[in-house]
Amino acid sequence: MLKDLAYALRALRRSPGFAAAAVLSLALGLGANTALFSAVDAALLRPLSLREPDRLVLVWSTTPRYSTMPSALPDLREYRDSTQSFDGLASYHLTQRNLAVPGGEPRRILAERSTADLPRVLGVGPERGRYFDKSEETWGNHRVAVLSHRLAAQLGKGPGATVLLNGEPTQVVGVMPAWFRFDDPSVDAWLPISFPPASDMDTRGNHFVNAVARLKVGVSMETARADLQHVAATMAARFPENAGMGASLQPLREAVSGSLRPALLMLLRAVGLVLLIACANLANLLLARGAARSREIAVRAALGATRGRLIRQLLTESVLLALAGGGLGCLLALWAMSGISALAGDLVARLPPLQLDLRVLAFAVALATATGLAFGLAPAVLLSRQTLSEALKESAPGLSPRSGRLRSALVVAEVALSVMLLAGAGLLLRSLNALYRVDPGFRAEHVLTGNVALPAVRYDTPQKQLAFFREALDRAKALPGVTAAGMASSVPFEDRAWGKYVWAEGNEPQRLEDVRGCSFQLVTGDYFAALGIVPLRGRLLDDPAQPEVVINEAGAKALFGDADPIGRRISINPPERLVPPDRGGPAYPRYTVTGVVRDVHVHALDKPLGLEIWMRVEQLADQAGGYMDFVLRFDGDAAPLGRSLAALVTSLDPTLALSDVKTMDERLGGAVSRARFSAFLLSLFAGLALVLAMLGVYAVMAYSVAQRTREIGVRLALGASAFDVLRLIFGQGSRLVVTGLAIGIASTLTGSKVLAALLFGVSGTDPATYAAAAVVLAVVAAVALYLPARRASRLHPAIALRAE
Repeated sequence: MLKDLAYALRALRRSPGFAAAAVLSLALGLGANTALFSAVDAALLRPLSLREPDRLVLVWSTTPRYSTMPSALPDLREYRDSTQSFDGLASYHLTQRNLAVPGGEPRRILAERSTADLPRVLGVGPERGRYFDKSEETWGNHRVAVLSHRLAAQLGKGPGATVLLNGEPTQVVGVMPAWFRFDDPSVDAWLPISFPPASDMDTRGNHFVNAVARLKVGVSMETARADLQHVAATMAARFPENAGMGASLQPLREAVSGSLRPALLMLLRAVGLVLLIACANLANLLLARGAARSREIAVRAALGATRGRLIRQLLTESVLLALAGGGLGCLLALWAMSGISALAGDLVARLPPLQLDLRVLAFAVALATATGLAFGLAPAVLLSRQTLSEALKESAPGLSPRSGRLRSALVVAEVALSVMLLAGAGLLLRSLNALYRVDPGFRAEHVLTGNVALPAVRYDTPQKQLAFFREALDRAKALPGVTAAGMASSVPFEDRAWGKYVWAEGNEPQRLEDVRGCSFQLVTGDYFAALGIVPLRGRLLDDPAQPEVVINEAGAKALFGDADPIGRRISINPPERLVPPDRGGPAYPRYTVTGVVRDVHVHALDKPLGLEIWMRVEQLADQAGGYMDFVLRFDGDAAPLGRSLAALVTSLDPTLALSDVKTMDERLGGAVSRARFSAFLLSLFAGLALVLAMLGVYAVMAYSVAQRTREIGVRLALGASAFDVLRLIFGQGSRLVVTGLAIGIASTLTGSKVLAALLFGVSGTDPATYAAAAVVLAVVAAVALYLPARRASRLHPAIALRAE
């Protein structure tokens, strides 16, 4: 093997052009595969940094309308105490806190409130200090915190230190490990879940808490799900608030990968096609090089080399090329991984960092070795079959007709794979374009948003909260460049809009299944003007004292049909509290519809529009919870306005900080991030495949022209014109390209369901996209065919027949 390796290195050194072409072709294919595998490994394959992560599941509540939704704390305690399938269940939910330390600027941090058994369920404890215990889940004992390793290092604080969280002195009792990641990597503190005695948050009427559970050893997902659903059914029969509610389980790994999973799997298939094209190029290059070496191989066989010995030598060369391509591909993958992370943005925020670790390196080495063996075998076998008489009976080197058929088949395969990638990329680009053309229902340009959270310790009444919001809003209107200013309990694409149930007066529901859900927001100031939302009918909310609402077009149609909704009344209540008055439920307040506006996309651009309702915050100030978003329309630059707004908030209260400062253009861009990620990467892979395939077409036809030089010379000497030769060579290549196009389009149509889940506004069998992909590939192939055909047509008969 050492002799084979030494000879392979000398042989490749004598053919630097061939070696460079083969290594670069493989580097592109292997590098793309390695980079994408790192993302797939992080999202779908790499074990979570938790103890026995395969036994961890998320617990969700369900209703006839929602397949998954957060749960109420009393329900989760019932699940924990009454089920037999879990080896622990911990509750948690995300919140934000204003953090202040002496001598430092206030900041907003993301915190996770949890029950004390979260470390036991996850199998991860603090690296320093301790986690809080059950006694600290009681209000009054709750002023303890566990910090992230990142925040502890920034503050220089550890167990025993005291910080101000929402104005309350809070003792740091522990610090989590630097590598710990759960739920959201931006979490900087863990706090106990606790509420004042007068609060209604710890009731069956508030579904805002998530839960993670650990399955007992030997308990399957199906058994645990049946156990959980039995307890949920029992509660639905016992408690009116739980009527119609159920429960479900979801593996934690599935939740972590989230919506990125289908896109990654699709891209992994695509990048696999790119590698196949690169491998076909390698096989073609090896066959072309073998033609020049056929005499050498035949002489070696005549001198006693066995067929197995020849195949081993040739495979050593192909594996060496593949490993060199893999090494260069790893360098390309390092650059590509940073690009994938930047392009995906928040999509990969919950995943471990993409890196070229031992797992990914092992994948790259194994893939390169397998590539060299698999795609070097056929050329090696064909070459080893040459005999001395066959190799010497012609005056020029060549291979058997069998090798010509194989090279033609490889070209057809390359074209077919390329058109599949081109068609897929075209569909995703058309889908992305359709998303960009969706009217969000508001004007996103020149709008700045930022969130402020008031601590309940200092702002313990709705009146104090409203006073702060009014003062902040008045000052925000006076900031330079601001033309309209409002506030809202959430803004579009922030994913904090509340869900409530609503019905029209005179159509009171008796069953949960009969009630319509809505997206609900509290607003104040010039919110509608700041977002450029104008009434289509009626007027906007201009009287804080009146129980009035504004609804969208879809809501007006759903609640009132074709009747005029202006002046009609509706009832709104939290979905968890739907208990009709005749069963002891409250008499729900009614609100008058004053206006109808365009449909506003609140959650996503590619989701069906639902019922949306806006109400003045003064009507339900106690439900705002002190969380509101500024919405400012401005002229000029957003960056200085953001700094001015942050300074304004701190000037009103030195312990407060502004967070989540973004323009609406940025939020709108985030709404199409998954579609943009998939379309960009698949288009990149399709372009790479197109280049590789066309190089393959050019190489095959150029080699064919070289092999047929004498034949072309004879044709020219016998009177054939240059056009005849051009047509001959061009026609031969065109047949291969057309065959590949037909196979590729048929294969893409057959597998179009794979892309269907990622498409919006375009069918997976869209004829215009397939036609465009075929035209692009045909044009590029024509260029690749024309160059060798043109060279053949310009041959001089005397030069072509000089050796005769």
